Amino acid sequence: MADKISAKNARLLRKWDKRIKMTESVLGKKLGTEKAVALAVCLENTHHRIKMTESTQPAGIGQYKRYSCGVSVA
Repeated sequence: MADKISAKNARLLRKWDKRIKMTESVLGKKLGTEKAVALAVCLENTHHRIKMTESTQPAGIGQYKRYSCGVSVA
């Protein structure tokens, strides 16, 4: 049975495809649709949180911005 995903989730999968493929290569197996969507949503939420923090407290973001997306993939 084919997995059906919403247009929003399909957009997130396309946006974060590079990070998802990186995770799959580290794991040595392909992620299922549900896990890939969950990872894409997590990355998107992290990205938005960083942008929000950066706009409200630019001095408080520090080096976190540089490494957070890479760490959240792990």
